[in-house]
Amino acid sequence: HRNMSQKNYLLDFLNIIGSIYLKQGKFKQALEHFNLVFDLDPEKKFSRRHADTYTHLTSLYTTQNNWILAQECMEKALLYARDIHDDFRLSKILMVAGICNKTQKQYDKAIPLFEEVVSICQKNEYSKRTSSAVYELAACYDKIGNRKEFSRWAEEFYRLQRTIGWKMEETFYVIF
Repeated sequence: HRNMSQKNYLLDFLNIIGSIYLKQGKFKQALEHFNLVFDLDPEKKFSRRHADTYTHLTSLYTTQNNWILAQECMEKALLYARDIHDDFRLSKILMVAGICNKTQKQYDKAIPLFEEVVSICQKNEYSKRTSSAVYELAACYDKIGNRKEFSRWAEEFYRLQRTIGWKMEETFYVIF
């Protein structure tokens, strides 16, 4: 059991390091760390780590406009996330998938993904991710010229931001 736990931490660490390289634009190093996750767990015993890795790879390939690999990784990440019934991970990969489609101007594919993120996040009270998905919905509807839906989601975004802002302000006063 201890070895399993240590391996889980190692795989998580590799994903974290890879995501840091990804954020820095060091794609080769990021890819090396993400691939180590697969190399160290060929039996796929750590499904959550594989979901995370494929999510990061979707982001990496989207950043590079490598749509074929982004799509492949997106589909694998979605399979893992749905299989393990992890709403937080599922909402994350759906968000990444939506952004991947939006970046390609495939708004008809992006919109239902962002709507699913909103649904999952509202159910679980993930307010920041809900806000991000609502923003992306407003942006998509703006791009396709649907003023009614744009207004609906822009208003919802404003409402969510006010709620999130108030929570942060309340937290500030609790500290002091």
